[in-house]
Amino acid sequence: MRLNKQHKTQQQKANQAIDAATDNAGVATAQTDGIAAIEAVTPTVAVKAAAKAEVAKKISRKKLTALEGTPNATKEEKKMRLNKQHKTQQQKANQAIDAATDNAGVATAQTDGIAAIEAVTPTVAVKAAAKAEVAKKLAEKN
Repeated sequence: MRLNKQHKTQQQKANQAIDAATDNAGVATAQTDGIAAIEAVTPTVAVKAAAKAEVAKKISRKKLTALEGTPNATKEEKKMRLNKQHKTQQQKANQAIDAATDNAGVATAQTDGIAAIEAVTPTVAVKAAAKAEVAKKLAEKN
């Protein structure tokens, strides 16, 4: 939509320059300059970038929440596991955002990506394994 406006503006400028030309050379120059100006218009892609930024922001908040909200997990478990899972979910979300062909598709990909990130939880095993090992040794001593 933004491109159409930019193209239209350049077309209007070219038409004005063509109308103002007083000879064939002036018309040819105005035409060439107008075409060059239209070809120079580049799209401003903001929707996909904004969606990707929201996904990244959600990962930061989710990591903090998960790190604070899982008392039985060690720091290493939380960070390592969450980083891998979040990176995977972020890559999937970014791919879906890139594949979207319209704003609604981008919004859906963003929402689905954030939902997948919300579902990530750390796997807690180190403390449980340590407790099991202590219990095993205690059982061996008895």
